[in-house]
Amino acid sequence: MSLERIRDEIKRKQAGMHTLGQAIANDIVSEAKAKASWTDRTGNTRRAIHGGVDGVGNEFVIYVAHGSKVGAYHETGTGIYGPKKSPIVPVKAQALHFKMNGNDIFAKSVKGIKKNPVLMNAVEAKKDKVEQAIKEYWSP
Repeated sequence: MSLERIRDEIKRKQAGMHTLGQAIANDIVSEAKAKASWTDRTGNTRRAIHGGVDGVGNEFVIYVAHGSKVGAYHETGTGIYGPKKSPIVPVKAQALHFKMNGNDIFAKSVKGIKKNPVLMNAVEAKKDKVEQAIKEYWSP
């Protein structure tokens, strides 16, 4: 095979990496949405999970992300379970107020939610499949 044909083949493979990356991202997004263990009220948080691929030349990044603040809270946890490691307390009021099962709830503080890293779990679950797909794509 001539050097020119090898270069052309590499260029074709690089061009196709965007399509492969998007397919991989879609697979990871599907896994995350299917395995998200929270109970949906509106479905917006689950629907906002998305992914894609960014890349130019021979460098590509496949990403998955939450498109909502609530999704980020699920990923990292909140309150004593989150990055700040302290209870959630009211900032501008004397008590927190929320509804649970149609009832008004007032509280001086709440513990927060434990982390539920659905994106990281989905990436981890698909890691071997992703590696295999990329190896197969670049194999002669």
